[in-house]
Amino acid sequence: LFPYTTLFRSDVYVYPARLDGIGLSLIEAISCGLAIITTDTAPMTEFVTPEFAVSCPVDYLYCRRDAYYWPMSVCSITALSSILEKFINGTYNISEMKDSARKYAEKNCNAEKNLRELNAIVQSLEFDDSYPLLYSQITQKYKRLKMYSMISEMWYYIRQILK
Repeated sequence: LFPYTTLFRSDVYVYPARLDGIGLSLIEAISCGLAIITTDTAPMTEFVTPEFAVSCPVDYLYCRRDAYYWPMSVCSITALSSILEKFINGTYNISEMKDSARKYAEKNCNAEKNLRELNAIVQSLEFDDSYPLLYSQITQKYKRLKMYSMISEMWYYIRQILK
């Protein structure tokens, strides 16, 4: 209960994440109608639009020791400070950004609808030994859902199953 209470009482969600495999906390913040500041890299950028979010440039990327699929990303502290200052000084219209975030969430963040579509996509796939063809099928069908990070996660698990 605490995180949602805090989100509903907030105006801006600042999320300069180094790593987030799917970005669920962003979806939660968008659903609460918050303006967003996040790292300018996938998967964070897959869920946000300029109407309600500002992406902070990445200084550099690096690989974790365990070679996890997603690279670690480090935001530019200078850029992040500048973005925060612009929010404080009123450069961004927070009220409009919050309205845009909520409208986006109502249209795109319906878990039940998205899971039905995802299930239909998985059911329609033809599994065989042709990994490139399978990956192509997944990618083409997922593009309309704007869930590119899930493509990679799903592709990883499918490859493990088919080995």
